Amino acid sequence: MVSLHFYKYFFEVMSAFGTCGLSLGVTSDISDISKVVLMILMFIGRVGLISFIIMIAGRREPDKFHYPKERIQIG
Repeated sequence: MVSLHFYKYFFEVMSAFGTCGLSLGVTSDISDISKVVLMILMFIGRVGLISFIIMIAGRREPDKFHYPKERIQIG
């Protein structure tokens, strides 16, 4: 059987990732590194998982097309 503490911490993690603002008050009991992990999860949840992965991974292949450049004189 899973301990009740696991569910409390799991709720905190899902709340941080979902950036919904709900808490069970166990954040003050966790270590500083765990708080940093929660902050990172809050950031990823706010930015979006796919956007965060693209930001970290970057572009892999160059563009296959180029827009033409032209200086247009008016008047």
